[in-house]
Amino acid sequence: MKTNTKVYNRNTVSSFMKWFLHLTIRMDMNFLILQDMTEGGVAHAEKGEIESAIEDFTTVINLTSDDKSDYVEAHYNLGLTYAKHGKINLAISVFNKVLQLAPNELDFYNNRGIVYYEHGEYERAISDYSKAIQLKPDDIHAYHNRGEAWLHLREWHKAQEDLEVARDKGADIIAAFHNDYESVRDFKEKNDVKLPQDIAAMLEGSGE
Repeated sequence: MKTNTKVYNRNTVSSFMKWFLHLTIRMDMNFLILQDMTEGGVAHAEKGEIESAIEDFTTVINLTSDDKSDYVEAHYNLGLTYAKHGKINLAISVFNKVLQLAPNELDFYNNRGIVYYEHGEYERAISDYSKAIQLKPDDIHAYHNRGEAWLHLREWHKAQEDLEVARDKGADIIAAFHNDYESVRDFKEKNDVKLPQDIAAMLEGSGE
């Protein structure tokens, strides 16, 4: 009987292993670069160094075009950076891109809603908050945010209903309100909206 005399070419195997190790090292280096750029971008954004943060996140976007997860996260971080530093139109544009890529992420809807809210586009903000609630019905932040948006439209019943849901689920709606306004009077002066007495009492903590 003829025996099998096939022998693997050692040079071929060695070449493959060299290529594989080189690829693995490159992948690890790319991961470390992306991690470093992302962390650097976050740090720059927190310090208010917006141009440096934008540069870092844009670099990550360019390096992760083939990786949907990292690509989406980089856009998300870029959108937050724009939003936190008042570049509303740019923030909305980036969040629109993010939601095309990841249409079922409730945080993306909630944060785009906040951007719309800050821009005075309350109907659009409410639409995004409602989508976030649809994706996660027990999300207290979306209920609270939508409740405050209803206030600006003088939709008192809807506002009170959402704020009560947020409160009952554990949100500190009084502290949240006072993060933005010194008092109900301050809210009225800044928005030209006078709150009904029952809602005012709820937000001031005097209706317990």
